[in-house]
Amino acid sequence: MKFLVLLTLTTFILLFTRQSSAIVRTEEVDEWTRDNLGTYFNKYKILYDRSSDQKSLSEIAQSYKDAATANTKYFLGTNVDQILFGFTDTLSKNTHLAKNDIDGFMTDLKHQLRQLELKGQLSKERVKAILDKAHNKAIRQKLLTEAQWEKAYHAVESYYQQPSWFQRVISGRSNIVDDGAASFNHWLQSVMDHISHIGGLTKEQAKDVGEQIRNSILNTDIHLVGDKVWLDNLSQSISKQTQLKKDQLDKIIDSINRDVHGYKIFGLEYTGQAKDHVKNWFDKVKYSCEDVWYQIKSFLRSCQAHVKRIFSLQQLKKPNYAAKKTTSSVKSVASSLSSDWSSSSKSMAHSRTAHSAISKASGAAAFATNKIHDFDPNDLKDSFGHFWRKKEHDAYRRLGYTEAHIDWIQNYLEKTFKNQKTLVKGKTDEATIAIKRYLNSLKIQTPSQIDQNIHKLKRHLETWRTLVN
Repeated sequence: MKFLVLLTLTTFILLFTRQSSAIVRTEEVDEWTRDNLGTYFNKYKILYDRSSDQKSLSEIAQSYKDAATANTKYFLGTNVDQILFGFTDTLSKNTHLAKNDIDGFMTDLKHQLRQLELKGQLSKERVKAILDKAHNKAIRQKLLTEAQWEKAYHAVESYYQQPSWFQRVISGRSNIVDDGAASFNHWLQSVMDHISHIGGLTKEQAKDVGEQIRNSILNTDIHLVGDKVWLDNLSQSISKQTQLKKDQLDKIIDSINRDVHGYKIFGLEYTGQAKDHVKNWFDKVKYSCEDVWYQIKSFLRSCQAHVKRIFSLQQLKKPNYAAKKTTSSVKSVASSLSSDWSSSSKSMAHSRTAHSAISKASGAAAFATNKIHDFDPNDLKDSFGHFWRKKEHDAYRRLGYTEAHIDWIQNYLEKTFKNQKTLVKGKTDEATIAIKRYLNSLKIQTPSQIDQNIHKLKRHLETWRTLVN
């Protein structure tokens, strides 16, 4: 009897491991062209040095693929499948339903639960919250009746009950409470094992490094995990917490970099979030042009508002002239892009056309930037909002904030700090509280990360006060 049980479990694990490995299995990296490598990095939003030779890029891509494949042994998906067993079983018996409807519903549920599993948050409460949202959809689309839903949900309740002694012996699960975080904890331990080979870390320092990695991943959208901003923030938090030497810290970050990118690649595929962002180059370039023009308009509006107090109406025609010239340039590029798109559709020279289009878009962006700087009246002193935007715009965009979000903060700062005389403690506290509340409402960053933004804002305020004195 024991032999049959073990044989069944072994067969299931082997089959599932093969299935999971397929998530990240592709042709050999050695066979990829430089374009293939670029597409691979872009797909997972991984920054890479475009000046590197193909061999170096291939080695980096291979190391990430190997790390991603290794994650199949930590995130097998068995927990998610067991949680949803009741729904899978019930829906499979509803023969009157279209297979596409069933597959779409179950795939969406699996992806949502896998996102929880990836971060060690597969708790009963979080799973229940996702299923509650899916409940209405299932009833509305007539995939399940209320009675069928209750029956399927009962299997979820059963999963989160304490296992019997027999189940503990067979599955090795000692406590159901640990299962929600078990996969993530095992993966994190593998990262720490790699770091331990670097040497020089005390037990306490290693523990602190592990906690910093855990917190950074749990508090960041998976699409942003591993990017430059994320790694810089992680490096700073580890340095602050452990007081490690720079050479030690650099080696640790290099080790983490590989494991984290493997985690990210696997996670995006595992949860169905991996998208090919370069399928339609025309849309990509068009969006870039629109974004450039939005920034130009926003900047010009800001300039006009502040220069009104200084320049005459005759001088105010200059930014209008710059805007008209820039508009003309962007429209010209858009027209040219449309023409290129049309001609490329009739030929197979997509790569050459894409290069041409991107070059033109870059040219338009450069022209627009030059016009902006040409019009800069060097009056940063007259507006703290303008000063703050100049310092923080790019950083906020990388963090995920939109131009509209940045505009709101700038406008608020301009209204609050109209001149140096308003730089009193009451005004400063009022502004920081309001902006902190606004950033928290957007839910783009964690509260601790937002606190860091507020501290930087206060430092900028002190710097600006020095300038205007």
